[in-house]
Amino acid sequence: MRAIKTLFLLTALTLLLVLGGQAIAGERGMTLGLVMAVVMNGVAYFFSDKIALMSSGAQPVSREQLPRLYEVMERLCGKAGLPMPTTLRDSSTGAECICNGPQSEARVGCSHRGLMELMTDDELEGVIAHELSHVRNYDILITSIAATLAGAITWIASMDAGP
Repeated sequence: MRAIKTLFLLTALTLLLVLGGQAIAGERGMTLGLVMAVVMNGVAYFFSDKIALMSSGAQPVSREQLPRLYEVMERLCGKAGLPMPTTLRDSSTGAECICNGPQSEARVGCSHRGLMELMTDDELEGVIAHELSHVRNYDILITSIAATLAGAITWIASMDAGP
């Protein structure tokens, strides 16, 4: 079902751009819309997770640096049948945790100072379990594609048809 949702969103984005391009500039607009759809779909599908992590400034950490976090992650991944994700942290003081990427390349980023200092192991486990559920259900991919679709709608709506 998740693959169908993703395929539907990618198809909707493509159709929106192609038909929007046709309405604005005829056949040339359709071509431009198709090119934009291919680029935007590719970026949304393959790079949305990397863009989100780059914007947070998260850096990979080792087991030696955060043994408590690794223990929780390994236990939860074992229970859920997920591969161990790449573990990252940023230096912010907020209590944040983000997760993105497909199951095979999942990345979990935690605010080291915020989460690790404020939460007990049970609370940390709850937050990480929640984030891993996003990986398991492909939520981040679908959300990224939906955001790209919204951006395409905004772009088309702001275009001026011209003379």
